[in-house]
Amino acid sequence: MDGRNPPAPRRRLLTRGLAMIAGGLGLGLTAKVPHTHAAERAPRRDTSTTRTLTLYGRSWRMYGTNHRHGETPMAGDRLTTYGELLDSSGGASIGEFHAASFSTGSSFVTGSYAIGSVEIHTFNLRDGTIIGMGASTGGNTVFAVTGGTGRYLGAAGSYVARQDPSDLGGDGSAEFRFTFLTNA
Repeated sequence: MDGRNPPAPRRRLLTRGLAMIAGGLGLGLTAKVPHTHAAERAPRRDTSTTRTLTLYGRSWRMYGTNHRHGETPMAGDRLTTYGELLDSSGGASIGEFHAASFSTGSSFVTGSYAIGSVEIHTFNLRDGTIIGMGASTGGNTVFAVTGGTGRYLGAAGSYVARQDPSDLGGDGSAEFRFTFLTNA
């Protein structure tokens, strides 16, 4: 052996040193770039274009295996609601409404339907189906449009529902005011 150090370890040391300097410079440059949250970078849906629809209901009924006419549903009750959909108040029939609801028995809910529920709605219409869901507190409640078929394929938005089933002492009417987001 001649006592000289082979060139490979020196080359590795120089390469590592240069990599550390480059990494430090990179960190210094990124520190000057303003930080943005993921929500700020996410594409936003244009909500300025909407379409509305109002449906009315009659013969609104509620049915449950152990549910008696006139009784408020109790926590844990599973019920179905159904009725006829109309194009105007007292107008022509244009479809059917069906819902599955699960009573939650929330003690903080007030009003004539004091027991809260989680509901899944199906609006079967001549030109397609609208699907919606949400939590009801009685009276006017806002639900989400979760999809649809036919004319309502890809539907998104929300609707305000007022349901007054005759089984709970109501007049058997309903009204649904939809606001659909449209793809402009």
